Amino acid sequence: MRTVHQDDILRLRWHLVLCKPNQHHIAQRSLSRLDCEVFLPQQNAQRLLIFTQN
Repeated sequence: MRTVHQDDILRLRWHLVLCKPNQHHIAQRSLSRLDCEVFLPQQNAQRLLIFTQN
């Protein structure tokens, strides 16, 4: 991972990529093959099941 200085952030060109649902890993792999730096933050989510008795 390379360090980016605050002054460099203003000079970076950012692009947003829209993907089909659950296809972000394929897009990341394809962009990485093209030697593009990819920023893909993720947050793990847990599904909570609640059972109630009537």
